[in-house]
Formats: sequence, structure tokens, C-alpha cells
Amino acid sequence: MKTYTPSTSHDKPTSLWVAANLPDVSGPELRGLMSRGLQVGVIDNIRDIVGFKKEEFLATLGLSARSIARRKERLSPDESESITRYVTAFDLALAMLNNDYQKTISWMDTPARVLGGETPNQAMKTETGARDVFSLIEGIKHGVVM
Repeated sequence: MKTYTPSTSHDKPTSLWVAANLPDVSGPELRGLMSRGLQVGVIDNIRDIVGFKKEEFLATLGLSARSIARRKERLSPDESESITRYVTAFDLALAMLNNDYQKTISWMDTPARVLGGETPNQAMKTETGARDVFSLIEGIKHGVVM
């Protein structure tokens, strides 16, 4: 007789935002939170989920490890926006890939011709690069060959 072992694939929420314990706010509340800055610990929450080394993740966000090390409780608004930008892109890719974290992590680290040969992770360092990643995801969702 076989023993039933439940799948652990449902352990992760369908959103990196939720999985990283980011506050469930939007609109004016989110803008207020961004102006105050996210808690420093959110970096490790996200990094643990997506499997980055800390320095590698900070480079992906375009953030300086020295600057982050000086933060006691909260990140700056710009640092918080970088994290929000990354999580938004990851969540869009996660939805596109049927909430499969492993496929999403792999996709974010795969070079794309439309990104000039960079991976989505590499492109996320700047706002412009992030917009390109968002456009790439939207194009794929709508069946546009990129």
C-alpha cells in the first residue's frame, strides 16, 4: 500500500509580494509606505525565496551592499522602489508561468534577445530596464514573439 504524501508545491503563495511578507497595501497607502521605506529585512525575505546570494540580489536591484549595510531599520524610498519594481516583475512572470517558482526563477535568469542579450534579472537594475521586462512579459502573454 502506498502512503499519501501531500505535494509541497502549494506551500509558496502565488505572489512573491505575499511570500516575502510585504504589506498588503496599494494606492496611497503603498505610496506612503514607499516614502517611509520598506523594512530592511524584506531583502532577505525575497532573497531566500528566489535563491540569490545577498550581493548578487543587491546587484540585480542596482543597490550598493555598503549602503544597505548602513541601514538600521528602513530602506530609502529609492531602494524600496527598486525592490517593488523587482517583485512586480517577478509576480508578472510568475503568473505568466502558472505560479511555478522554479520556472520563474529560471526564466528571470535566461538571456532575452529583446533585452539586448541580458537576462530579466540583469535588466531590472534600472527603471528603463524594468519597463523593458514588463513589456517582454506582456508581449509573451499576448502571444507576440519577442
